Amino acid sequence: MVLWEGGYYNSKQCDKADVAILKSSPVARPKMAILSWEKGLGIEMISQTIELNVPVPPNGHFRATDLAWLDDNLVVLLGSTGKDGKEPYAHTWLQRFDLNGNQVGDPVKLEEKWGSFREGRNWEALDITSDGRTFVMGYDSKDGSSQLAVFANPFLKP
Repeated sequence: MVLWEGGYYNSKQCDKADVAILKSSPVARPKMAILSWEKGLGIEMISQTIELNVPVPPNGHFRATDLAWLDDNLVVLLGSTGKDGKEPYAHTWLQRFDLNGNQVGDPVKLEEKWGSFREGRNWEALDITSDGRTFVMGYDSKDGSSQLAVFANPFLKP
């Protein structure tokens, strides 16, 4: 079982804070705890804590909205909030991390891969199929319905 804190700042803190401080602050880095759990016993203990070394988007900062396991790594859905508060969904990236919190490889930048389909949407859900070949991402639309996108795992080698 994995629990995480996404590193989200409220808008008042973002407006007042210096971006350089946000980028270097440990508060801006998503924190995770891996817990051991046994059926009938519940949570036994925290087996590991991780602070993700998130990439720095061109503006603002990232929050981690969801994650999935892929092999021995975590794939984290990162969404940025613009430093001026005018671009709430400026960038959406998928980034792999090892269990020490370090980036593995290059991010998949959905604004480059998906273009206008991605823009203006608050992607908040991420999952991967059991065979590891397909990802599912979701967001809540303005009409209150949930929207899903299903796509090939961009981290698979051809």
